[in-house]
Amino acid sequence: MTDPNVVYVDNVVSGNVVQTAAAAASGLDNYINSDKCLSKNRGKTIARNSCRNDWFFDLDMRLSQELPGPGSLFGVEDKIQVFADFNNVLNLIDSGANLFRSRNYTTPLITGGVDSNGRYVMKGFSPDDTNFQNLSASLWRIQIGVRYEF
Repeated sequence: MTDPNVVYVDNVVSGNVVQTAAAAASGLDNYINSDKCLSKNRGKTIARNSCRNDWFFDLDMRLSQELPGPGSLFGVEDKIQVFADFNNVLNLIDSGANLFRSRNYTTPLITGGVDSNGRYVMKGFSPDDTNFQNLSASLWRIQIGVRYEF
């Protein structure tokens, strides 16, 4: 927060101050301190793939039962299979489990640029927009079906 090469400015939208420079600086500092990988690399360019997201465990299950088909009464070898597929069983058991979260890399933590003196201008710190939960990978689903073989 005391780097002479970095300037924090108020984030102003249509004449209203959305976030003060002090709040942006403090928020960014707290965000860096709360992340082990970021705090370890403070003031440096982080090497690619050096930080990791939380583990994501995917557990799917299929229950099926094979039954003789109606043709077996007449000597024809056929069968019926009844099944139920459970995708993301861990989330079915506990709604807070097995949620796929990652960083939304299309939303910046801070907006800004470089001023005429070559200093980095920082404004608009918004960490809330950076955490992304992939809903299709995080929700449970049950699919029931029947298959007939002859």
